[in-house]
Amino acid sequence: MSNKRDINGVVQLLGMLGIIISLIFVGLEMRQSQRIAIAGQYQARAAMNAATIQAAIEAGIDFSAQSGLSKSNLSLEEQVQQRNFTNLAYTRIENDFYQYQQKLIDEETWEKKLFSIRSWYKNCDLRGVWEQRSQFFTNDLIDLIKSEEVEC
Repeated sequence: MSNKRDINGVVQLLGMLGIIISLIFVGLEMRQSQRIAIAGQYQARAAMNAATIQAAIEAGIDFSAQSGLSKSNLSLEEQVQQRNFTNLAYTRIENDFYQYQQKLIDEETWEKKLFSIRSWYKNCDLRGVWEQRSQFFTNDLIDLIKSEEVEC
């Protein structure tokens, strides 16, 4: 009888160890899946940014200067292009904010993106685009962008 209890105890112990090892394995797999998902998100953002810059190159537009240009320096066609780029920027901003909330963007990267976001908002010539697009943003995003209010 004692032998049977010992065997039963060993079997239970082995079963518990098996469950613990399985849980550890599942945890490691989940961590790896999360890292792959985050890497995929970074790759998608890089591809989107590259496509945007390529479109600017093809249109003969200085992409880097788009958020800082004054309307008075631009032709009507350039103003239209600038508004289009601004709309695209706000689309990216909304997506980046959601990904930041979901922990798919780290804090350092987000701080740099937030600086860019506020640069678009501070351009008074482009404030009409903000007014149009912000009605579709979450209150958290609006409050974050407007935390550095600029009079236009």
